[in-house]
Amino acid sequence: KAQVTKARVAAFFQDFGQESAQRHQSFVHATCNRLGIPLHVLDAPHLVDVVLGTEGPPHIMQTEHAVGGVHIMGSVGGKMLVATIAMRLGYTHIYHGLTASDSLRWPGIDQLARLKAENALLAASSAKPIAVSSEPFLENGLSDSDVVELGLSEGVDVTATWSCLWGNRFHCGQCASCLKRKRVFKGLKTTDKTEYLSTQQDFTTRFLEPKVEAQKPKGTSKKSR
Repeated sequence: KAQVTKARVAAFFQDFGQESAQRHQSFVHATCNRLGIPLHVLDAPHLVDVVLGTEGPPHIMQTEHAVGGVHIMGSVGGKMLVATIAMRLGYTHIYHGLTASDSLRWPGIDQLARLKAENALLAASSAKPIAVSSEPFLENGLSDSDVVELGLSEGVDVTATWSCLWGNRFHCGQCASCLKRKRVFKGLKTTDKTEYLSTQQDFTTRFLEPKVEAQKPKGTSKKSR
């Protein structure tokens, strides 16, 4: 009988010093603990600075904008660094969670051509081709809605996920990522149980509970007698 060996699986998290990094990591840690797989953290808060010429974290990770009129997919640098580390650790397949919706953030970039070029670079950077990079969501045309629907069907606790560009206690409900999160849940006709900040004051003040106005007792007059 052929001996069946259990595949080695691990997760890699890229911490570029973004405002929301800790919130993302909390979900990643919990997921890895539940699945019983190791987590490797790429601690590189200044990598985005090099790509975009900014002065330092924390970043709102809407940073991969047009620089000098040219759209740069800065996360490619982090992904290739992760792939190099993964190869050194003996992993043979690298999967990245970019969706078909995410790819629209970089107009004019052929994502499948970019993925092919990444694999060519991985093959050329080693004495022998030992790793293959894949983006299954993108390659199969899965949108953000498709991925959320898939997660729900697999029992993923989506309330523990984090979309907001900020790192407050609750989602701000106003940034581009929060608005996209709302649209996805609305499109799926699924109750959005995300806790959003309720006021502009909450949005600009970190780690505070949403402000709740004190209610006056019923039957009291506005004028004092």
